[in-house]
Amino acid sequence: MALLALASLAIPDLARPGAPPHLAALYQAIGAQRSMAGLQPLAPSPDLELLAAAWSQHIAAKGKLIHRDDLRHIMLERGWWALTENLHFSSRPFDPADVMSHWMASRPHRANLLDPNVTHIGLGTAVGPEGHTFTVFNAARLTPPAPDPKGEPVGGLIAPPGARKPSPVPRR
Repeated sequence: MALLALASLAIPDLARPGAPPHLAALYQAIGAQRSMAGLQPLAPSPDLELLAAAWSQHIAAKGKLIHRDDLRHIMLERGWWALTENLHFSSRPFDPADVMSHWMASRPHRANLLDPNVTHIGLGTAVGPEGHTFTVFNAARLTPPAPDPKGEPVGGLIAPPGARKPSPVPRR
């Protein structure tokens, strides 16, 4: 519950107009955590929202948590520079505080939420036939990072000239 209370901080409304209203508290909680960590807020992305919504519906229909195995392909196909994913399962109705407490308690999920290299966010949630709730967080950097004034690579995401751009998405 304490994590959801963070949403009352002066955090900009991250949920874009037209985003599912029940996700607004989760957008706010993520924004609050990033603000407390001194990170830039994430901008909502309709593309990432569609990606997250479609995957939440897919895993809800399957009835189990399955990470996408095509994150690298999606990232490269769309020209994005980073793409992350968090999943959450609950046998209870959607509860943003529950989702955030689980994600923040998990080192890899927390790292995705607080990744300084991502700039945009999309959330999705779906209920499976058994009544279980599945939530998906996707974050990405949709454009190349600004070059470092000294010419140093930014966030490890820029490859030397002529080299393939390395991906922050681990191979699965």
